[in-house]
Amino acid sequence: QMQAAYYPAWEAIADKLLRDLQRSQFAAAQQAQINQLVDQYQIELLPQ
Repeated sequence: QMQAAYYPAWEAIADKLLRDLQRSQFAAAQQAQINQLVDQYQIELLPQ
């Protein structure tokens, strides 16, 4: 009976960790995309 009371709390913690992880992975993917765009523009702006 005691174990059942703790379970939802652990589930909520695991849920939050998963969401944080997904958010940070998304942010990293966005940053990589931004870096790629910046590189692209810098190449285009270089004097020929």
